[in-house]
Amino acid sequence: MKRKRGRPPLKPNQRKRASFNTRLRQEVRDKLGKEAERAGRSLSEEIEHRLEASLLHVAIPVRGRTSDANRTYRRTPEGGLEEISEQMLPPEVKIQLAQTRLNKIRELVVDLVAMLSESENGQEDDQ
Repeated sequence: MKRKRGRPPLKPNQRKRASFNTRLRQEVRDKLGKEAERAGRSLSEEIEHRLEASLLHVAIPVRGRTSDANRTYRRTPEGGLEEISEQMLPPEVKIQLAQTRLNKIRELVVDLVAMLSESENGQEDDQ
């Protein structure tokens, strides 16, 4: 009896993820890489995480105006956005939103520390 080549097939609940190849602009890839690193995920996991969130029809809080910082939106069937209460969101999305906000706070703290460091260095140079 001839032995089969390769490893035996996995059960359906044990199968690996399907492969999906795509092209990204380098700046998008770099941003996703930074976000993945902050979240402790691989680039592939970060992309999958964001795609899953988009399939839940939930938008990450709109960045820009300060008044939008703590608002959450979901996509309407027409492609627009409507504001929703965070209480309506599933727990995993609430966690994602909290992580996104925490990452933004971390970015601001790093920027602030850098600004203070530059300011102190500038004062030392003046003396």
